[in-house]
Amino acid sequence: RFLARIQTAIDRNQAIDKHSLCTHPDAVVRLDTPPDTAGFRVQYKVPETLIPKVRETVEKWLEDGVIERVPSNADNRWNSPLTLAPKKDSTGKYTDKRPCLDPRHINKYLKEDRFPLPNINDIFKKFAEAEMYTTLDLTNAFHRFPILPEHRHKTTFTDPDGRQFMFIG
Repeated sequence: RFLARIQTAIDRNQAIDKHSLCTHPDAVVRLDTPPDTAGFRVQYKVPETLIPKVRETVEKWLEDGVIERVPSNADNRWNSPLTLAPKKDSTGKYTDKRPCLDPRHINKYLKEDRFPLPNINDIFKKFAEAEMYTTLDLTNAFHRFPILPEHRHKTTFTDPDGRQFMFIG
């Protein structure tokens, strides 16, 4: 009965082009940093056995329109390392590694975000009133948020072959 009630929304969601970016104006990611700052971190050592996984992911990101090559003549002073996060299967067992960007060093340059975070106790109180709980697997959902074009260079990373890319969304 629940699925029947939300089926229209599921169908509309499945019809969205997987290469599209969210069009809501508030969805644009801004990486506001002071002028003339740079945040460059060298790529972490990737185990030889996992280099093919990183290459495969970079190619998929390219194919999906998530990243683009950094122009060879770009004077880019930003770079974040890729890291390999453990990935669980549907049973909760760690079965794979998932390449992802590690941009933590950029945080110290970002303008402070004054958006109030919800209080965890308030969240738990709301959960206590719920009648139904569910999980949702949003594969690569962060890649659907467009990054402000003039801030994309701050998401630069270097692949195992020395090529530089930056995220679009």
